[in-house]
Amino acid sequence: MIPHSQSAPPATTSRQSRSPVEVLAREATPATSTTTSTTPTTQPTPRRNSAREKLLASAATLFYAQGINAVGIDTIIAHAGVAKMSLYNNFENKNDLIAEVLKREDAVWFARFTSFIESHAAGSARILAVFDFLAQEFDSPTYRGCLFQLACAELPDAAHPGRKAVLSHKHRFRLTLQRLCREASLPHADRVADQLILLTDGAIAWRAMTGSPEPIRRAREVAEALVGK
Repeated sequence: MIPHSQSAPPATTSRQSRSPVEVLAREATPATSTTTSTTPTTQPTPRRNSAREKLLASAATLFYAQGINAVGIDTIIAHAGVAKMSLYNNFENKNDLIAEVLKREDAVWFARFTSFIESHAAGSARILAVFDFLAQEFDSPTYRGCLFQLACAELPDAAHPGRKAVLSHKHRFRLTLQRLCREASLPHADRVADQLILLTDGAIAWRAMTGSPEPIRRAREVAEALVGK
């Protein structure tokens, strides 16, 4: 990170004839509704000094820096500085922890993303602000790609709760772009939204591989043409 939203193009019967975004949409089983609220769908966040929060924060840091499959439970516990039983008191197993980390990061990311987008004038400016937001993200010296793209590559099992959290995140992002395109009164808004997703995901992947900020600039130029700016 997808079900179809309103006014989506008619579905086809062949997987091969659908776009990559539409294929992803049909595989997702999102936990969110068809809104773009930034309110987390998981349990309320515990106190920031709680063992659960420490474990989630440590796991998020380690998963992003080293990879989900490379980081063991003992490493997470040591990094968090909590008792071993704290992990098993809060999570069923590592897979459950992975899913909860991704849900938490989804809420954190969308809160930041939404705040940035809504600081721009409604219309096409908000669509282009998506690329400006990503450009800011790319500036971080520790940036190594999208956590959700990285997680998807490491979690090939469609039944894994972490993969479902990834697809839920991508579904939520797709709905947001669809809404922005409709608010900008773009013809074929949902189709344009899918094209924008391919631009953003491609730019993120190239930034992770090359370390260059150039891909997001080029993607923004294409987006300008799509929205008529």
